[in-house]
Amino acid sequence: MPSYEAESMDLKRMVAGTHVSVLGLGAAQFIHYEIGFLVVLLGVGITYIGWTSER
Repeated sequence: MPSYEAESMDLKRMVAGTHVSVLGLGAAQFIHYEIGFLVVLLGVGITYIGWTSER
């Protein structure tokens, strides 16, 4: 059973990853497509790490 702190860290990572992905989508629309795409990939990576760590 993972500790509460580890759970909350995973949740924070998932939320952070989602926020980064949304920011990337905004950047893709308003700033520059390639930069936005890279930021979305980063956000998806952070979210994936949040999902898979400590499970």
